[in-house]
Amino acid sequence: MPDSTRPLGRRWLAGLILAAGSCTAGRGGFEEIPRTTPAGSQSRSASPAAEVASVSSPAPAPASVPSPAPTNAELPRDPEPSSIASSGPAVSLSKRQHMHIEAWFQKLGEPRPDESFGGLLVRAAKLKLGTPYPKAKTSTRKGPEALSVDVDALDCVTLIETATAIARCSWQQRPDVPCFLEELRQTRYRDGHIDGYASRLHYFEDWMADNERRDRLRSLADELGADTTTRPFDYMTKHRRLYPPLREPENREAIRTVELRLSEMPQRVVPRERVAEIQHLLQDGDILGFIKGTPGLGVTHTGLVSLDDEGRPHVLHATDLNERVSLSRCDLATCMAKRSDRKGVIVMRPLPPPTAAQASHGDAITRAAPAAPRE
Repeated sequence: MPDSTRPLGRRWLAGLILAAGSCTAGRGGFEEIPRTTPAGSQSRSASPAAEVASVSSPAPAPASVPSPAPTNAELPRDPEPSSIASSGPAVSLSKRQHMHIEAWFQKLGEPRPDESFGGLLVRAAKLKLGTPYPKAKTSTRKGPEALSVDVDALDCVTLIETATAIARCSWQQRPDVPCFLEELRQTRYRDGHIDGYASRLHYFEDWMADNERRDRLRSLADELGADTTTRPFDYMTKHRRLYPPLREPENREAIRTVELRLSEMPQRVVPRERVAEIQHLLQDGDILGFIKGTPGLGVTHTGLVSLDDEGRPHVLHATDLNERVSLSRCDLATCMAKRSDRKGVIVMRPLPPPTAAQASHGDAITRAAPAAPRE
């Protein structure tokens, strides 16, 4: 799901980038566990039953995407500017978003004794259950690339990005807005730096690879016996009309370079037929990237593993069909079995950042180390 230009759901989402993917749950899978909407969140569905029913109905294909192209929910899209505007490293945040980020930290509290980082991540994400999916809107993105934030409306990628930022700051005992913005930038952009349109990790495969390279994620491909495959990536450059920044030759060339690199990069995917065999190995907070057969795309939807009391993995995610952040009723294998269009899943495990004590210990070891002999 490519970023600023990524089609991720039925609507254009604010500040999200799932370059080759979508946040649609689709017909017959990922039904939501009935629950009441948390106070303060706005539901656009009449009831949980209505949300489950919405999953059983096919999403209409946008008129702008000719058949057999995927619906907007399955495409990379262009993030809308929201309450954050930045130029380079500078960021200005609205008071509303500032307060809501602080409230999220306050509700989460400190990491619990013996709580894993994945468990903390899931607990942070669950505080957003019932948060609405971004409303439909036409992309009007203009100006230089900027960090955008809206914790009051989340799609499948921004749920993972923002919950990860909250969890990493809490783990480091830095539950404040500056830490949140820094962690969000580090997660969302190549090498953690904002440097133009192509610096955002639009395709989710690129997002995973970049965060893994910087020790923020770890692939579970070997443990899960994933297959190795390659696929061509060209959705964004072949659908430039969906991505206004690609009107600029410089942006277009930069994104095409990314696509060519991803097309040559091996992808480690667990086939849908083997998910039932390996799901007992999954842990709270593992990141799921679902593969569909959309030409030019790989991952089309994402979610987090949330284990139930019996250790079965459910999918914690945001979908445009449920119109909110929700938890699947079925376990992962059952959900996958209901979706013949889901070809497989990529699984990554989030890694905790070093705590302040660990960082200080590392600095002390470095200072105590003898100097290397001079040549």
